[in-house]
This record gives sequence, C-alpha cells and structure tokens, in this order.
Amino acid sequence: MRTAAAGIKRRALVVAIGALAMTGGCSWIFVQPLPADHRSFSVANCTSNRAPPVLDTLFATTNVISALYVGTEDNVSNKGLAVGVGLGVAVLWALSAGYGYTHTSECEEAQEEDGRGYRPPPRVGAKKGPERPDAPRFGN
Repeated sequence: MRTAAAGIKRRALVVAIGALAMTGGCSWIFVQPLPADHRSFSVANCTSNRAPPVLDTLFATTNVISALYVGTEDNVSNKGLAVGVGLGVAVLWALSAGYGYTHTSECEEAQEEDGRGYRPPPRVGAKKGPERPDAPRFGN
C-alpha cells in the first residue's frame, strides 16, 4: 500500500514538473523580440519593458533559495528530488530572464535610434518593406 501511494506521488510530481516546464517563463511568453526587418517600419514594434525578465529573475532566485533551504532540512522526504527539481526550474526561469533582458535591450536601442530620427541608408537593391497603416505620414 505504501509503495502505491509513493508511486502516485511521484507521478503527480512528474506531471507538475511537466506543467511548469511547459508554461515557460514570463519573458518567453510576454517579450516580443525586435523583428529582423524593423528598419522598414517607422517605429520598432517590440517589447522594451523589463518587467517580465525582472519577474523571471525573482522566480529563479526564489527557487534557488528554496532548494538550498530544502537541502539543509533533515525532515524532508525525497530531498534529492526536491532540490533537483527546484534547481532545474530555477534554470528555466534564469534562461527566460536572459532571453528577456537580451531582447528588451535590443528593442530599447532600436527605439532610441527611432527617437533620434537616425536611419541608416537602405542597402542598394533592397526592397522597401510594407508600410504600417498606423505610421505617421509626412509630406502627403
């Protein structure tokens, strides 16, 4: 009987870990990277808000701290599994944070470039990208 209950708990833990892994981090869900063709638009359409990577960093830190805490406790069953899962999830949050910080920085730089009004000249033979309908039009 005891082994059946342990098996059910382990299966529930595996399902919970899978569900957490599939949700990803805030940055993977909410950060829109800078499009490769952003120079053809009048405004860089991407995410420059750093809230998602900051939340990912907080969650990663919380997971590391809780895994270290569980590792120091003597009254925890499956301590190795709990610490391993905690650190594994912390790595996922940290990877999401890195993705978020990288892409929000790129977006911020592109938006600053837009604010200064500088656009490098188009390459010779480059096709002009589609105009955005909400972009302001000057000279018409």
